[in-house]
Amino acid sequence: LRAIGAAELSGDTERAGELAEEAYRRFAGHPDHAIAAVICQRAGYLRGLHDPDAGFPLVEQALELFEQEPPSAEYAEALVQYAETFLRSAYGRWEDSRVALNRALQVAEAAGATAVMPLVLAKLAGVAFGRGQVQENITLRRRARAAAEATGDSAALVEMAITDSWYLQTMGNLAEAEEVALRGLHTARRAGLGSWFRT
Repeated sequence: LRAIGAAELSGDTERAGELAEEAYRRFAGHPDHAIAAVICQRAGYLRGLHDPDAGFPLVEQALELFEQEPPSAEYAEALVQYAETFLRSAYGRWEDSRVALNRALQVAEAAGATAVMPLVLAKLAGVAFGRGQVQENITLRRRARAAAEATGDSAALVEMAITDSWYLQTMGNLAEAEEVALRGLHTARRAGLGSWFRT
């Protein structure tokens, strides 16, 4: 799993996918549900980047396994990727995506997964904006930004810069959007996240 994460962090999704497939072949049936869930989720997500229909069943299998274990940051992150990569982006199922993200929020709160909270809240803000709920979007982005700043996590701060700059650009505030985006880029470079992406 560390090797998969390192490949993703470097932006080499092809290598990450190869490693994930090998891990899936070897460990998908692991008796520890938490381990099997993470293996299925990574393989499903990386498959889904190229072929959502190939990755979707593995991610659903992972979520079923996670559901049998106590709440965890890994489960919350899996729900976010399920909601964003598959339900919303691949299949256009906005309402199902919102439900999955709300479940991710519950799981993150129950697990005390403070590092995941900014991501979940930022994605919920995006769904609110897509539904025309501008005030809800602002409230959720404010909560997400506060959570990111409280953790000091570089990835969370970059996530918020992406979310805020996109929103500001969409609303026509181009100068402010540029300022936020550049601040996020500086944070990403300083943390060595230049090739990194998270969905």
